[in-house]
Amino acid sequence: MPHLAGVAAGSFADAAFAAPTQAVWTSDKHHWLTFPDTIVQHERNPPPRSLPDTVAAPAAMRSGSRASSKNVRVRLYEPGDFASVDTLWQQCFPDDPSWNRADRAIPAKMHFQPDLFFVAESDAAVIGTAMAGYDGHRGWLYSLAVSPSYRRSGIGTALLEEAESALQGLGCSKINLQIRQGNEQVAAFYQRHGYTAEARTSMAKRLGTS
Repeated sequence: MPHLAGVAAGSFADAAFAAPTQAVWTSDKHHWLTFPDTIVQHERNPPPRSLPDTVAAPAAMRSGSRASSKNVRVRLYEPGDFASVDTLWQQCFPDDPSWNRADRAIPAKMHFQPDLFFVAESDAAVIGTAMAGYDGHRGWLYSLAVSPSYRRSGIGTALLEEAESALQGLGCSKINLQIRQGNEQVAAFYQRHGYTAEARTSMAKRLGTS
């Protein structure tokens, strides 16, 4: 049995993890587990009797797999996903400029590196997206979005890991991303996944019509 090194009650600030009523920190697993009936399966633990719909292990949501009874999987974007992604982005990025909207960004992505555009799907409904890019020198991450009703269940983490894996497979050694100033919640999410703020000034120039 794992050695229990600590106990906590309440919720977490981690937006990628479902907030449990109680949790334990184990010295051999090095991550929080819900307690006592929803502990994620581990080779040293017996399988739980049941896994509620509200608990989903990020590792179980990799490409082609299923998470709990929500049937969540991460896969490549398909043309039939457009309307769902458009709705999701309007919900998650209501203040985005016109050039970031689905009707412009998605056709451009389908023309260049379409294999770096992923969606999370639950019961045939698109509930999350992650778009990545690679120029041969650095990787970039864009449009990581999760439907509000599915947040805090590891879906954002699964999408991020899928994009990172695809970029690494292309030889990418560093990923960059931009966060709007004042968006501390999103910044905290990326910090928990190993991203750090760099002393840089972001500059841009739009080419052609906006």
